[in-house]
Amino acid sequence: MISQRSAQLLSAGLGLCLALACRDAPTAPAPPAAQPRPSADIAIDTVDEFPPEPRILNPYTQIGYVDQGGRHLAEYRVGMEYIGNKASMSTEYVITGDGVSMRDKIYNEQDSYYDFHLWKHFDRVYYVEVPRSCGLELGGGTQHQAWWFLYVRIMPDWKSIRAAATSYGTPYHLEPCEEEHQPTTTTSGGGNGGGYITITTCWYWATIVKGLIVAIEFDYCESSTIPIDEAMLNNMT
Repeated sequence: MISQRSAQLLSAGLGLCLALACRDAPTAPAPPAAQPRPSADIAIDTVDEFPPEPRILNPYTQIGYVDQGGRHLAEYRVGMEYIGNKASMSTEYVITGDGVSMRDKIYNEQDSYYDFHLWKHFDRVYYVEVPRSCGLELGGGTQHQAWWFLYVRIMPDWKSIRAAATSYGTPYHLEPCEEEHQPTTTTSGGGNGGGYITITTCWYWATIVKGLIVAIEFDYCESSTIPIDEAMLNNMT
């Protein structure tokens, strides 16, 4: 016959065994933690080698002129080849002439792919409207840059030093404007038949090669007004 004390000990032992059994029993696996997904607008790449130094080859700026349906356009063609995955070109144009002074910058940037040893091309054409088709000088130059910008999974983004180069275009000269100066006469009052005449004289620079004129460049003009009598006016007409 089990005494009351023995019954209490047996009950405590069963309780301890149940607690241990619950602790050691296998549990259901926890659901996997959600993995962060890369944003659609962020490029993530891994690289097996360190990129070479960025380089620039054949930078150029070419300047010309285009008449497009009555619009007078200065044309700037710029470009380069480069090693890197980012490149930029900042083109400054300068347009000057009699009463004309225009200066501004045009900036463009290009993203490229992660090929460490392939030369990439970057070419652009810009048009700048000018007020007339004569008497202007079109000038300008371009600052070219190329570099690496790498997106790394764990480490911070990495930027390389920048390769830089400058190209200047040969200035483009539009033909001198033709100034039409015709002698004019005005008749003075008083009925004496006299008047005045304005005479305009212009000077030009001529380039002569082997006895032939190959270029003429306008220099300046001077005007003078002189009185004349009726007899001189009749002789002129």
